[in-house]
Amino acid sequence: MKQEYKSLLIALLAILLVNAIGSLASRQFNFNYLYVGPVSFLVYFALGYAVTQRTNLLKGTLMTGVLGLFDATAGWKVSMVLNANVGNLNNHPSSRQWITTVIAVTLYGLIVGLIGGGIAKGLTKKRRSVQSTNLP
Repeated sequence: MKQEYKSLLIALLAILLVNAIGSLASRQFNFNYLYVGPVSFLVYFALGYAVTQRTNLLKGTLMTGVLGLFDATAGWKVSMVLNANVGNLNNHPSSRQWITTVIAVTLYGLIVGLIGGGIAKGLTKKRRSVQSTNLP
């Protein structure tokens, strides 16, 4: 299996864990589940960065879009089943709300992946530039 697909698989599992642990913790410690969002951001960012570093920006960005789609479907379902503390929000959406959220979270994944991948590309260019100027 190619390394970028292993990275995606790890990120998918990490998102499931973030959703599960975040849901349980939000109930146990009485905080709003939405505060778990930054942890998801880190997973998206890391995937975009890692895949872009190994392949290219397009693949890194697309893989984070897949992660966003997975998070908005399977991840959300996990939070629903585990009864995450979402405050006054309805965690049992209509079909229209579900579709809108899936599109929004997928786009969010693409954007965060583009940011992570862009940073990976920028750092790679900088390293290459420094290495080429240090050659005798």
